[in-house]
Amino acid sequence: MKRFILFFFFGLILHSCQTNYTTRNMEYVNIKQFNIDSTNIRAIHAISKDHLYFAGSNGYIGYTLNEGKSWHIKQLNYQDSIIPHFRSVSLNNSNLFALSIGNPALLYKISKNSEKLVYIEHHKDLFYDSMKFFSDGKHGIAVGDPIENCPSIILTSDGGNTWQKIPCSQLPKFEKGEAFFAASNTNIKIIDNTVWIASGGKKARILKSEDTGKTWTVYDTPIVQGNGSQGIYSIDFYDKKMEL
Repeated sequence: MKRFILFFFFGLILHSCQTNYTTRNMEYVNIKQFNIDSTNIRAIHAISKDHLYFAGSNGYIGYTLNEGKSWHIKQLNYQDSIIPHFRSVSLNNSNLFALSIGNPALLYKISKNSEKLVYIEHHKDLFYDSMKFFSDGKHGIAVGDPIENCPSIILTSDGGNTWQKIPCSQLPKFEKGEAFFAASNTNIKIIDNTVWIASGGKKARILKSEDTGKTWTVYDTPIVQGNGSQGIYSIDFYDKKMEL
């Protein structure tokens, strides 16, 4: 554990001291405002300066291909009576995936001409926070707050067409009050076949898998923790050894 903490801070210091960083002089900042009615945008996925996807409350998803000059927006609902509220959106193989919070959890695969419900789960305590895909285009992962003292983690190995939940017997145990934060998927980081997930609340820990999510190791961190608003919201890596 001490070794992990030392690597954590050594990586942070080394990354901040890179000598090849070139400063940029900002002459002005142009802030664009986008008004999209009837939804609170809770997840974004930027592909380039022109191309951005979003998902939000009341079943709304959308995207722009021209820096927000025009938007393609649609509203999804389940069985005409359940309106999903999305916290996660991710792109894989030209298909958009949107995952809702609450009960039932609904995961949609959206292509240019259709929307398909590819995963549904029922439990009164469900709350899925984040979702990402691996670079191979086949594997993906979505994570949610704990049920029965373990995190909710679902995996796909066929590009998102089908998803399976990992049983609690194969996952680290969570303490009461430990959970994840929905922060536009930034509490998940993927490099090659390795995935890291950050927790918060009662505990601030890092979950790590080196086999696309099949097996897991958990590490404590010195990040401030102890109540619902503390812990780790977002993580990123310079490479596999240097974490921010």
